[in-house]
Amino acid sequence: MNCTDRQVPSAYNDIFVITAIYRATASTTTADCRAGQYDTNTYWSQKVDDGATLLCLKAYD
Repeated sequence: MNCTDRQVPSAYNDIFVITAIYRATASTTTADCRAGQYDTNTYWSQKVDDGATLLCLKAYD
């Protein structure tokens, strides 16, 4: 598997791609991952570095 694959390996459910990395604040949420008000993609987010960094993720399944 490489970074351009779009097919999920049989042992897994999703491939997550990091779409953005932001400096996180107490009010930073997954909504901050959207590219604009008309972006209808589904995103997930995870705070790392003890909450200092927000990773925005998009899943391919």
